[in-house]
Amino acid sequence: MARQQRGDLAGAEAGLRAMLEQEADHPEALVLLGGIMQRTGRAAEAVESIERAIASVAARGRAVDPSWRLGLAAAKRDAGDLEGGLAEIESMLAAAPGTPELLFLRAGMLQRLDRHEEAIADYESVLAVAPNYVKAHNNIGVSLKALGRLKEAFDHFSKAMELDPKYTQAT
Repeated sequence: MARQQRGDLAGAEAGLRAMLEQEADHPEALVLLGGIMQRTGRAAEAVESIERAIASVAARGRAVDPSWRLGLAAAKRDAGDLEGGLAEIESMLAAAPGTPELLFLRAGMLQRLDRHEEAIADYESVLAVAPNYVKAHNNIGVSLKALGRLKEAFDHFSKAMELDPKYTQAT
């Protein structure tokens, strides 16, 4: 872990692989290895590693750390499996309905799948509890623009810029 924090991802990966030689299904090592794989552009391998970690924890009768599921959703997204990433977030929302952070993540996945109306609904739910969330305003603007609702999109982009004048992504 110290190597990873110092940015020595190759060294951290070597250390984790050595741990896995001792215990092939060490869940923490597997999830950390998955994170390194994702950060180094190997998302498909990351998915496999994180899925093994989750299965290992389940086999031990332990609860899965929710951050592992988030990591799996991100790895699936990065591997091009947007539907799989969305399914992970959906399962988390089933356990914690209405969680703004999860709604924001789901909206992003929906947006990438060109399911803009659904994305807008989730972003609006986020804005209902966090009306000054700059990224939500920007992203709802992106979906509105994709749907040709330019005036509404402009309003959200303007709001994002009003809330954070240095926010350069508002387009």
